[in-house]
Amino acid sequence: MTIPKRLPMDSPVAVKDDRIQLQIEPACHQAEAVMFDGKERKPVKVKSDITARITLNDIPVEGPRAKLRMSFKDKTQPAMVHLGMWESIEVYEERELIGENEVYMAVKEKLGSRECGTPGYDIVDMRLVYYADEFSGGPDLLLPYYLVEIAFEDKKGREMGILEGPSTILPVPAYR
Repeated sequence: MTIPKRLPMDSPVAVKDDRIQLQIEPACHQAEAVMFDGKERKPVKVKSDITARITLNDIPVEGPRAKLRMSFKDKTQPAMVHLGMWESIEVYEERELIGENEVYMAVKEKLGSRECGTPGYDIVDMRLVYYADEFSGGPDLLLPYYLVEIAFEDKKGREMGILEGPSTILPVPAYR
């Protein structure tokens, strides 16, 4: 597993290493409303969102610093711009990925160490991602994590006919 460095972006992303395959796929979504003038209903575009899906070596990059998003409410000025990208990406170090069995054990250990005890739970989904956390002034690294979605048992809810209990996403480091 390659752990790349990342830096705040001032210019397009530079990739100089053959081990790094970066893909940025833009997408646009337009929301419409129906305007009624008393005689006729017309669909009108009210908002356009431009986003990007970022993958690094075919693994999605997630987190608040891995976003490109703009929202437009009129035709010329964006109402919101959020940009979290990097000037360059390079390999920082090589690490071994842990297996899914170790992830299950880490989840069991984390949930077992809670003071309130752990009700029954199911692992709903597990996804390997590079996580781009908030910048805290230290080294800025894209680290591989398993994002594990966990659904907890809700006995009171089940008695009331509610089948889904509370759920959470637990990040588990994917490297040794």
